[in-house]
Amino acid sequence: AASEAGEAASEAGEAASEAGEAASDAGETASEAGEVASEEDVSGKTVKPEVTKQPVVVSLEKKSTASAAVSYLIKKGDTLWDIASTYYRNPWLYPKIARANGLPNPDLIFAGETITIPEN
Repeated sequence: AASEAGEAASEAGEAASEAGEAASDAGETASEAGEVASEEDVSGKTVKPEVTKQPVVVSLEKKSTASAAVSYLIKKGDTLWDIASTYYRNPWLYPKIARANGLPNPDLIFAGETITIPEN
């Protein structure tokens, strides 16, 4: 049975090889001619697919580093200065975080509290 399977695979390989040679003997392929390969419909007519061109839209607006409000759990050793530096890449924006969270003293934050970091 193993030898029969090997013979069948060998015959299939030869048939594929012959088909490839026939295709290469046919001349220039659609990709070599720079054309889109055509397809045949049910009636046997050759139909080329339509290619539509759409414009590319590029946005020139600067995107912020913080895209939306984020919840942050304060850890031991955190400061609003460091948090602002991490999320906004500008530590001087720490008062913005303090105002958004109603913190009267931005130097007084505690581990375990959850604060909201507003969009930049």
